[in-house]
Amino acid sequence: MRFRLFERRKLRTENVWFAYDPGLITCTRSQYQSRRRYQVYEHANYGPLVRAVHRGAHEIVSLLIMMGFDPAVKPGTPHRCLLAYAALNGQLEITEAILDKLRTSEKGCPTYFIEEAVSAAATNSHPLVIRHLLSNVHRESRTRASTLIRELCRANLPGAIVGGRISVSQALLVWLRTVDFYSHQFHGTPLQLAVRNGYGTIVRMLLMKGAKPDLVLPQMNMEEGSPLTEAARLGYEAIIDALTVAGARDDIRDARGLHAKDYLKRNKERREQEERDRQRAREAQAEQQEALRRLSRAEHTFDTPGAINARITATCTCGSSYFHDR
Repeated sequence: MRFRLFERRKLRTENVWFAYDPGLITCTRSQYQSRRRYQVYEHANYGPLVRAVHRGAHEIVSLLIMMGFDPAVKPGTPHRCLLAYAALNGQLEITEAILDKLRTSEKGCPTYFIEEAVSAAATNSHPLVIRHLLSNVHRESRTRASTLIRELCRANLPGAIVGGRISVSQALLVWLRTVDFYSHQFHGTPLQLAVRNGYGTIVRMLLMKGAKPDLVLPQMNMEEGSPLTEAARLGYEAIIDALTVAGARDDIRDARGLHAKDYLKRNKERREQEERDRQRAREAQAEQQEALRRLSRAEHTFDTPGAINARITATCTCGSSYFHDR
């Protein structure tokens, strides 16, 4: 028997960190209750710390950590560390306090803690948290720190570009040596993704970082052609100018067999046709307004009584002797 949603809501969940476990949404009643008992027992020793992180009280978090509360959550729980939760919500002070405690503990700060925290901060666009976490990765493990930082930035940069997060993209680009790589998740290079979504600022940032404007990788689907061809097809003038200044060549056809110059010609013809249509619409509107003004002037023109009587006589005596007989 499934445990219905309204029955789950009757349980007290406001003071337990693990009421948001996605694994508890579809389970039987006995499985749900046993899992809840396990969670409450496992994490009873730092419930106050969890609640303080939830409420964003960084002074209380620092005090509880100084008192000995452990911020390192064991694997297998919905959120394996409070560090990721604090980074997700952009709580820089709490992130610094938890990271300092983890770094000075016996086990140290596991790498996947920082990986999850960087991904969470990049998802919700918190560049200051990202900079702090990446600088602590560099300080923590000197052996493969640079490799790990590049992996984190490569993993999170495409999502930040697609989401239009300029500040996060800028924070991640600082640590990357090259931006000419292919993202299988979003199907394109960072420059392709920025052009595809029309983010001119990110395109200029990538070009300044050294992105090749006409790069073709084996994994790329050439349905869109080069970034210049795609920008010309979508009509992004600022991006076209930036790519042209960077030295993009118009020598790659898209799936329709067209170059960027073909799309530019089409866009110019379309703009000229739209301008002609707007001009005709303006002229028609002006004629209509002039006709309304003439009609309004005619309604407010008063004739003399003699002219009115003459017009009535000419109108009403056609073939009738009514007015003449009387």
